[in-house]
Amino acid sequence: EDGIRDHCVTGVQTCALPISDGERITVSTPYEYTDTAQTGAAYVYRQLNGTWQLEQRLQGPSANARFGGAIAIDGDRLAVGAYSDPISGYEAGAVHTFRRGGGSWNAGAVIRPASGSARVRIGSALAMSGTRMLIGNRPDSSATGSSDLWLDDGSAWNRAGASFSGNTPSLHHDTGVVGAPFSDEGAVDAGAARLLLWASDCNGNGVPDRCDIRSEEHTSELQSH
Repeated sequence: EDGIRDHCVTGVQTCALPISDGERITVSTPYEYTDTAQTGAAYVYRQLNGTWQLEQRLQGPSANARFGGAIAIDGDRLAVGAYSDPISGYEAGAVHTFRRGGGSWNAGAVIRPASGSARVRIGSALAMSGTRMLIGNRPDSSATGSSDLWLDDGSAWNRAGASFSGNTPSLHHDTGVVGAPFSDEGAVDAGAARLLLWASDCNGNGVPDRCDIRSEEHTSELQSH
């Protein structure tokens, strides 16, 4: 635990809350310096013999992208958000994906918005469960932001085409919640949450059963009162 705590003190300025999949804990430090550049980093710890030991440090590839601003892990899949990544535009954002194999975490595809997408800030929040990932966006043009659904086909993450209002997603097995803290539904800044339910796939065709005849997501609105 001392090693984990070391990454959450003044030397790295900011530390994201640890995210665990039960066997591993990830800690991200989006303001951490490497030499003279503020690259950000993510640390993966694994529990061995009753103690948490550092498995791997993942460093942001460029300065001031806020690599580690969000993080999600499930099994052999890992994603790290860099919401200020400038490649597709000023603060357009990016999500770096990793997959564990051969005893290490290997970099995969980087998810970015289309060129010219300034201040979209994709990767502001992340949630992952199995082959599903929700990527939160926080653009200037929307107080609530949005969360996009991505699916892993075993070799790559692909956008599923579904987008939900709100940029604070959470996933657990076949249930998800997307929060919209500043939603004006009901009252100004009242907030809302969208509940996502995926049916089981009894016929094994890869599509949730109800989705065979209707849309993929079954949603209901939960609003504060």
